[in-house]
Amino acid sequence: DVSRLAVAGPSNAAFGYTGALFAASPTDLFTATNGSLYRYNGNTWSKFSQGGSGVEAMWGSGPNEVLGVGQQMLKWNGTAWSQLTAPSSQRYRAVWGSGPGTAFAVGHGGVIANYNGTSWSSVPSPTSTDLFGIGGSGANFAVAVGDGGTILTYNGTTWTPAASPTTAPLVAVWLSSPTSGFAVGAFGTVVRLTGTTWTLEPSFAGNSTLWAIWGSSATDIFVAGYAGYLAHFNGTNWTQVPRKTTGDYRALSGSGSTLFGGGEDIVFTATPSTISPLAYAPDLTSVWAADPNTAYAVGNGVVWKYTAGTWATINTGGFYRFYDVWAAGPNEVYATAYDPVGDQNHVLRYNGSTWQVQAIPPSGGLLSLWGPAANGLVAVSRFSPLLRYDGAVWHAATAGPPGEVYAMWGTSATDYLLVGGGFVARYDGNSTVTPVASPTSGALITVWGTGPNNYYAGTNNGEVFRFNGTSWTTEATGAQGVAIGFAGAGPNDVLLVTSALEAIRYDGSSWRLLHPVGDGSSYRAMHGVVGRAFAVGSAGAVAVTR
Repeated sequence: DVSRLAVAGPSNAAFGYTGALFAASPTDLFTATNGSLYRYNGNTWSKFSQGGSGVEAMWGSGPNEVLGVGQQMLKWNGTAWSQLTAPSSQRYRAVWGSGPGTAFAVGHGGVIANYNGTSWSSVPSPTSTDLFGIGGSGANFAVAVGDGGTILTYNGTTWTPAASPTTAPLVAVWLSSPTSGFAVGAFGTVVRLTGTTWTLEPSFAGNSTLWAIWGSSATDIFVAGYAGYLAHFNGTNWTQVPRKTTGDYRALSGSGSTLFGGGEDIVFTATPSTISPLAYAPDLTSVWAADPNTAYAVGNGVVWKYTAGTWATINTGGFYRFYDVWAAGPNEVYATAYDPVGDQNHVLRYNGSTWQVQAIPPSGGLLSLWGPAANGLVAVSRFSPLLRYDGAVWHAATAGPPGEVYAMWGTSATDYLLVGGGFVARYDGNSTVTPVASPTSGALITVWGTGPNNYYAGTNNGEVFRFNGTSWTTEATGAQGVAIGFAGAGPNDVLLVTSALEAIRYDGSSWRLLHPVGDGSSYRAMHGVVGRAFAVGSAGAVAVTR
């Protein structure tokens, strides 16, 4: 049997990606999250029946008028959501209004639309360049920004181009008055409006993309962006707010002096010194069972440990985007990760009490780990040389693999199978990588085996193949979802788990469904030992056999 467990640690709502939000008051927040619409009343979340798929930006004049734009146009009237007709088939990226019944939306192809309180209509635009952001100050002054540093201004009647000091894409803009404001964008770009002139400001965010900006006044402005970056402007200086997660922050909105933000895995409130999650559900990318009662799950900024039915967060001492995890035992754990702050790839080791970054040769993003023991552990990236651990030091083991590696498994210290984008290869544990005929031209994303002549691999379109050491055959599993992992006691006892949380068992002659499509979550990785298997996925999804 497979049952979903409540996730522990910092996750308190199965939310996920929040790319649009609007604060009607300090205790009334609307969000578009993972294709659904939610409302937060200061204590609890409620989900609207109206779907929010494709909504990329929100704005409102108050709790009885909220607009959502994107690949569909929605309106909340205080009682219900309704769908409005978009005046263009283009994708709308931002919306802003000066008051009840009046708003503008901008989007791809330079489209500009006007909302009159009832419907949307097209407005002449002086550009065909993609527009990503809009803001304003009053009914007679607004600014739209976009690709190539594009800046447009609105004077109450028409939109006209303005001189821009940058060619970098600008994605968000906020104004405190018709003569003062900021626009932000790619590569940490910040431009400032003073009077009628835009000037390029010194970057305070490095090369990190800044996705959003909001302020309550000219001396209280926040910007948000890549890898959990949030900074505050007090009218003189920009100061970074201490990071909370490694996911991108994509939207900001506020009411009074209360700021709300949303991003890849979080909805939060913030002050100039602190970020406080309201809902936090990080994507999980990998899991490893050290034994039936101990497992480790890793993901976007988190490591969770399972101990006899309970999940708890382990402090890693930094901010990492974890890719894979492998354990030699309950207190000897290794993980591959990317540090977005330092722009470095790492292997980290956990000794039961602390995580330590290990020295490794230069490499690309390390996606997969496997070994018969810690001495013999191998890490692979998509294109860089394999890295091998001898129990003390990591070494570059070979030249790069013959293609883009997505997953790896092995059955001994001399038998590793690598799979990826239209290729398969065997690694002998020393210096030789030998290409093997692939069963598909598509991408193989998971692999597992019981011996050198018995491997299973799955594709990103749901196919499952079996390798007998010489050739591949297609397996008729009957799965609806994508294979995310296999486990088993031997060649005639194999458990397949899919992204839809189907559990399918092979008994040596046929595949039999043990558990149908699961809880609606999207699962990404699975690992098991005799007695228990674990699956993890998007928005903090965790499941375990029992």
